[in-house]
Amino acid sequence: MWLTLELGAIVIPNITYPTIDSLWFYLNGLETCTVVAFSTMGYVDDEVERDFLIEAVKQTVDRLSLNTIVVFDICGDNDAVDRIFAYAIKKGIKIVVPDNIMKLRNSARKRGA
Repeated sequence: MWLTLELGAIVIPNITYPTIDSLWFYLNGLETCTVVAFSTMGYVDDEVERDFLIEAVKQTVDRLSLNTIVVFDICGDNDAVDRIFAYAIKKGIKIVVPDNIMKLRNSARKRGA
């Protein structure tokens, strides 16, 4: 709130949670948000963590009135993002995956460059 009021900055809440059962608590106060962020780091290669993230995305989409989700991802392509955020995509929510140095490096490695 301070960043917005004092600096006029746009703040995008990053959805994090210690357990799926407590996610409801961490979404409190975000009911009017139309944009949130998620990170896939540490979730893609671990099946259990990936399933937790998929469930977190579902619960977040069902609870908030979102139109966009920003995803921090470092995979060489967006295949995992498409699978993890499939529920949100199906609900018409735009998924934005900004480039970052690690993603660009991993993409180059995947292409063999």
